[in-house]
Amino acid sequence: MDLFGFINSDKKDKALRELEASQKAYEALGQVGNEAVVNLYKVRKAAMLEIEKMEDILKRQPDFDIRSIKKIADARASIRLFTEAVQKEVRSEQNKENSIGDNSEVIAMTTTFATAALTTALRVLPGLATRVGSAAGVVGTTIALGIGSTLLSMAGPIGLAIGGALVGSTMKKNQQIIEEATKMKSDLDRNTKKIKKTIDKIIQLSNEISSSAAKLSGFSTLPPDMLRPKYNEIVDEIVNLCQKINRKFSV
Repeated sequence: MDLFGFINSDKKDKALRELEASQKAYEALGQVGNEAVVNLYKVRKAAMLEIEKMEDILKRQPDFDIRSIKKIADARASIRLFTEAVQKEVRSEQNKENSIGDNSEVIAMTTTFATAALTTALRVLPGLATRVGSAAGVVGTTIALGIGSTLLSMAGPIGLAIGGALVGSTMKKNQQIIEEATKMKSDLDRNTKKIKKTIDKIIQLSNEISSSAAKLSGFSTLPPDMLRPKYNEIVDEIVNLCQKINRKFSV
């Protein structure tokens, strides 16, 4: 091999190492996303219970007006789909129907992401369509199907192509491998930044909902004479909380 060949071989190895590092960071972000989505779902469920508890308290107050009751009812109606998803999870657990995969994770995913984003994921991960009804599927060579992988796939089918540069490298010329690996790394790094922004927003929303739910919980401990001056503030907090529970994301 001539000097140019040795230089290119060294560049190829460097490009593949950098690609592998970017891929590992990309996959690790999927796990972070998994934890963020599951936590958001739990926080939303807890907030929904606080809303129900507060609504029950307010309805028992003789001077709580009908317009405010309707305002709360309208806010509750806006999260009907989320409420139904939680009820579905409860029924599934009671009937032990979630033997394939974790049904709560699937519900967490479908209540977090917009339909368009999930449609993109389904195109990239054909196996996911089965799991939404049951479970199964993998992405590329190493990314196992789950919420994290679904989140990654929403940004594009990068993971599917990575194996081509690594596994098939012995069949390609060094320069071709360098170019392909460099492009894949660039795509991965771009998508990693995009997904991280979404995860940061999910974490921020979880914190906001937790804070609002804690505030609502504080109101529920007040005696009637102290609760009465807070009626409008409480109703506004419930409406605001329902809007946050109803919020969905795209990547």
